[in-house]
Amino acid sequence: MYIRPTLVTAEMTKEEKFKDYLFQFERSKVILKDQHKLNIGDQELSELLSFHFDFDSLITHSELVRSGISAREIVEIILKEKKQKVGEVIIYDFELPWEVLQSITKAEIKLKGMKWTIHKYDVDPFPSNPHAHNYHENLKLHLGTGEFYRKKQRVNKKMKRKELLRFRSLIEQKIPSVQLPKLK
Repeated sequence: MYIRPTLVTAEMTKEEKFKDYLFQFERSKVILKDQHKLNIGDQELSELLSFHFDFDSLITHSELVRSGISAREIVEIILKEKKQKVGEVIIYDFELPWEVLQSITKAEIKLKGMKWTIHKYDVDPFPSNPHAHNYHENLKLHLGTGEFYRKKQRVNKKMKRKELLRFRSLIEQKIPSVQLPKLK
């Protein structure tokens, strides 16, 4: 059984936190290999963590250093991401014809580790038309106000305006022909 040598505390120096993160990072690779038969290198592990936490670059791993994430937590994230990520196709310098872009009616966007689905022609126009679904958390997001809803009841949280603007921009990139509700 693995026992963590230290728990990250506020009193720890940056260097101690960094050393602990490196230890947890390396330990997670051992656990993935020994217990789950997954041989994952540093780059793939970093990319999967970046994707999960919606990091813009690998440099933002400093957030994980400060968080005190454990090897077990890293393993759980990687297993979840590996399960969801079946494959990836990257196409450079290629534009889809306008007719194809116009026909895209659904988008899945990952923001801050949460997966959101947007249907251009959703049957239910509540809380906005269109709106975003987080099926895992059973949430809907009003794309004009940033308000969250669960079963038609407003949740006491609201997406920050800057985050909402970024989210809307991602939606417009994925579904170019979408008409988003006016910002309120």
